[in-house]
Amino acid sequence: MLIDTYGRIAGDLRVSLTDRCNLRCTYCMPAEGLRWPARPDLLTDDEVARLIRIAVTKLGVHEVRFTGGEPLLRPGLVGIIKRCAALAPRPRLSLTTNGLGLERTATAERWLVDGGPARGGIIASVTRSFCRACDRTRLTGDGQVRACRFAREESDLRAPLRSGVPDEEIAGLWKRAMWGKRAGSGLDEPSFRQPDRPMPAIGG
Repeated sequence: MLIDTYGRIAGDLRVSLTDRCNLRCTYCMPAEGLRWPARPDLLTDDEVARLIRIAVTKLGVHEVRFTGGEPLLRPGLVGIIKRCAALAPRPRLSLTTNGLGLERTATAERWLVDGGPARGGIIASVTRSFCRACDRTRLTGDGQVRACRFAREESDLRAPLRSGVPDEEIAGLWKRAMWGKRAGSGLDEPSFRQPDRPMPAIGG
């Protein structure tokens, strides 16, 4: 399992499928825009599916949320979701989206109907901090593990993945990355600094 030194267990995986978005919301996208990572730097569909499988079958992850950027812009989204839904144990799957591409996506009916009715929510992680009970781990589109949305440190899984490292070693690297998770985001500390990578590159 993914446990840290404070006894928190991460069972909720946030997977950023792309840092691209079809909106330019000022709270998310810097005014100067972003430098998009080169395509070879991004995880392939097979690599995304493999890392999620490792998280679910070897690390106790029970919930997977696909984020971005805008995840509906990922061409292989439907295939990734199907592969995750076939895992045993089957994780709870969800999607963070601006909704603009739902009418073009084969998953639209499933996401909005199965177990419905559809629900919406407001993310209040700043005004109502949940750090003490945080159960999240994050995977960026280029294969970096982040223990916290506001962490400045990342742990690379892409390089060992592409060098042929077996699943057990990948799981071990992920465990070590989460073990060092800090007690909180540090947002209320005078020394706080934003991560070098903006929200679209990290995943919401």
